[in-house]
Amino acid sequence: MIWKKACDENKARAFVSDVRRLARLYGLDFFVVTEGASATSSRGCAAVEHARRCHEQWERENGIDPAHDWSKE
Repeated sequence: MIWKKACDENKARAFVSDVRRLARLYGLDFFVVTEGASATSSRGCAAVEHARRCHEQWERENGIDPAHDWSKE
């Protein structure tokens, strides 16, 4: 069962977009997840890739498409 908290997806997506921008600025790999959005960028960082794989598994188990990319909407 998915625990669903009411969230403002626009705020969640704006936050995640800010994390993406900062990661590019600092040249860092990252994985971030909020109740309304998630994002990842890795150039081989094992910890980041492991976190994303775990989240993908959770998404599949809860009926969420891990390939969905809200940033292209």
